[in-house]
Amino acid sequence: MRSDTPVEYPAALARGALAAAALVAWLGLMAGALVWREPATARLEGVVIARETGRPIPRANVAAHGVGWQWQREVKADARGRFRLEGIGTGLAYISGYTDIHKSLKDEKIEIKEGPSNRITLVLDPVPPYLSLQTHQHVLLPGETAVLTCKGVTRADSLRLEVRRFPLSALLSSGDAATPGDEGLTVPPGTGVLVMRKEIPAAPRDPEGLLFRTLTLAQPTPGLYSVWIRTRDARAGTVLSVSRLGVITKLSGKAFLAYAVDLETDRPVAGARAALYRGSRVVAQGVTDPHGLFRVRLSKRSQPKVAAAADEGNASEDDETGGDEGSSSEDESASDSGEARLIAAAGDSVAFTRLDSIYREERGDYRA
Repeated sequence: MRSDTPVEYPAALARGALAAAALVAWLGLMAGALVWREPATARLEGVVIARETGRPIPRANVAAHGVGWQWQREVKADARGRFRLEGIGTGLAYISGYTDIHKSLKDEKIEIKEGPSNRITLVLDPVPPYLSLQTHQHVLLPGETAVLTCKGVTRADSLRLEVRRFPLSALLSSGDAATPGDEGLTVPPGTGVLVMRKEIPAAPRDPEGLLFRTLTLAQPTPGLYSVWIRTRDARAGTVLSVSRLGVITKLSGKAFLAYAVDLETDRPVAGARAALYRGSRVVAQGVTDPHGLFRVRLSKRSQPKVAAAADEGNASEDDETGGDEGSSSEDESASDSGEARLIAAAGDSVAFTRLDSIYREERGDYRA
């Protein structure tokens, strides 16, 4: 039986076609938006050279960033001074480089374009002449070998090595709370009695020109030693302590204790001179007893000052002293600024101990 109702297939097809077209258009717009939001990227290749020679600088450090630090990269050049920065932003960029003896005096500006076709030659200037003298061990036993590293840049062909033995008073007169274990500690050149002086070659040097020389020294006599390396355009120094004296410190109840020991025999050292410092000021001093002990008794009023590493480093005039116990300083008006340390001496052997890192304050109690 045939129906007289008209079939509306064309209208339905038209609506479907419109929906499909709208979907396609929407997808196209989204794809366009995603493409528009994705930032353009580029690649920068270059070489680092020295201004004075025009030669490539191996293993130079290269740093670059965009305007406003929107992106940043840091890479190391290869053995031929070549480097590559991948996936960086486009537009204005700033680039610089450095090594131990070369550096950029200012950032180089470069306009980065999208793609891999960006190139630059980065020219580094030489740094001013300098020397450094470092060692991992500043305190040694008599006869023990000190290993020092001399590093830097100099136009000289030779180095003058000078070693002098100087008294403890020369170190204390500076007023600094320094100890031989402090990196960078020096006393003025020429201080003390000359022990050694010799000329040594300013070599070896790496291809870039960096001097890197190892020095070995051994002194059989206890004492403090000043070591200087000098050339016509640079110098560097350090301080070594040769000592057989060791000191152990402790806070026990109302007493500050220091135990002096011979590091070669492990026996206590009696009669060693000991002084407790706060900065450059002596706050307690005395000698060790037959058991190697230096003891400072603390009253309740003075305990907070000497306890937490001599947080103020001061012993009260009410402290009980006697026999081999240390006496306190009477100069209460002196400044309490500076680090606390104990210095002990037996003959030419000297021992230094920092105290601020040993004791701490907690809820009014002071403990080791």
